[in-house]
Amino acid sequence: MKALFFLVFPITVLALESPKLWLCTHKHNKFVRKIELIHHEDESCEVIYSKPYENEEPKVIFSAKNTPHFCKDKNEDFLQRRMQKELGWRCEIMKDKLIYGQ
Repeated sequence: MKALFFLVFPITVLALESPKLWLCTHKHNKFVRKIELIHHEDESCEVIYSKPYENEEPKVIFSAKNTPHFCKDKNEDFLQRRMQKELGWRCEIMKDKLIYGQ
């Protein structure tokens, strides 16, 4: 009787998230805020804040070189605590950022 043996090697796959984009609106004004979370291949990340219709340059509000979850955590806190609870913005994640003139 012959036995078959398979060698199993663990494979680590770095699953990079595609950029995520939130658009925020406010019931008391017509302005829009755009927040984008970007993870790069080298495990760096950044959160970019912009005012798309106000002729201002986008600003990197959080970034990290080797801690990809830092930006995700900071972005969630910024959206929930600062933008929505403190300032009253309503933020929604956009499924297709190309629709919004990226």
